[in-house]
Amino acid sequence: AVVSTQSTGGERGGVAAFYKGITPALMGVIPFAALQLGLSKTGTELWRQWNEVGNPGFWPLFTISSSATFVAMGCTYPLRLMTCQMQAYRGPAQDKPTLGYLFGKIMKSEGARGLYRGFTANAIK
Repeated sequence: AVVSTQSTGGERGGVAAFYKGITPALMGVIPFAALQLGLSKTGTELWRQWNEVGNPGFWPLFTISSSATFVAMGCTYPLRLMTCQMQAYRGPAQDKPTLGYLFGKIMKSEGARGLYRGFTANAIK
């Protein structure tokens, strides 16, 4: 199966075919990780200062971390949506959609709400 996939990918665009959509994927992962880590650390430090404790304990850390993850997901979700659309594209290489094109298309057809289509389902999982 791996050899078959490699040969098929090689025929349909070479090695680059295996990395389709990597740029927007990295553009979504890096800000998500930075936001999540920054918000989590900041929240933990604020909790320690407000409550004058060394270790906040399980439930405060769980709440802070979950909230940080939810906020980071909300900020980076539009990039994730466009990444999925770029990776799912099956047309000619010269017509490959760009982030700018997809953003404009979504805003024009669905408005700002379209950028968060499916957010609730992803947030629940």
